[in-house]
Amino acid sequence: MGRNLSLTAYRALSRRKAQSAATSYSMRPPGELVWAHATSESRLSALCDLGARLKSQRPGLSLLLTTDPDLFTPPPRLPDGADFIYPLVSDHPDSVAEFLAHWQPDAGLWTGGHLLPNLICTASARNVPMILL
Repeated sequence: MGRNLSLTAYRALSRRKAQSAATSYSMRPPGELVWAHATSESRLSALCDLGARLKSQRPGLSLLLTTDPDLFTPPPRLPDGADFIYPLVSDHPDSVAEFLAHWQPDAGLWTGGHLLPNLICTASARNVPMILL
């Protein structure tokens, strides 16, 4: 199947934009890591519940939650089920590569819209299974 011209153009043009400031992440824990992205408060709550259930069935599993930057406010404490929570600030190819190289998620869950093409393509290239919920 041929490459999509719109996606190719988006990916090329997004590299021209200024990269956002680097995010300082916590150290990645050993073992399995599921990355889940929420585009709303209700989805964030649902993902925390799902994370708690997954962790009860798979000891050693860690849950990384990300949110849209406008939704993110640092919580006073992590929600039950979550081990980490960060905003996804950019779809810049370098930011995406840095994020995925650091966390090396074993699977990704995406809730709602606001899809980030560079993130999805890079995750696919790194063989990270992605599920759109």
